[in-house]
Amino acid sequence: MCPLGPRVSFYTGRTDSSQAGAVDRSIASTDTAEKALHLNNTKTLQPEDVVALMNVHAVVEGFYPDAATSGKPQVKTPGTWDVSFYKDTAQKKATVGAVHYTSDEAVAAYNVTKPMWQAMLDQTLWQKAYEKAYLRLPVLNMQPSLEHLPTDCSAAIL
Repeated sequence: MCPLGPRVSFYTGRTDSSQAGAVDRSIASTDTAEKALHLNNTKTLQPEDVVALMNVHAVVEGFYPDAATSGKPQVKTPGTWDVSFYKDTAQKKATVGAVHYTSDEAVAAYNVTKPMWQAMLDQTLWQKAYEKAYLRLPVLNMQPSLEHLPTDCSAAIL
């Protein structure tokens, strides 16, 4: 568990696939806010879900088109799931040794998502928003039925 991170459930049961997902359905680090939101909307994620989920970038190392910055964190506090990502990204102020996706900066500044982005500076509000949005992820692109519901395995990993 990452310090300050949300508590989320873990579900399993998606059918494995050997086929890679369509490249044009994933957000690129250089996409516009409109494209990023549209791609997520096709997966039934609303703008507020996208903004909340983007903070996952706070705890990952990015892989960028520029090899010199590949593997660098996106925040000054890697390993801690705080909300500094929202402040730093909105200010386009990458800490020395950290890199931001231009698509994140675009979503931070976009008139539709800017108020949501600013609201995420509240750690508790962000945790609740992330937990809510994260619950949608296990069933994206699934056609759940009574025979094929995802299995909640949260107790096994807590």
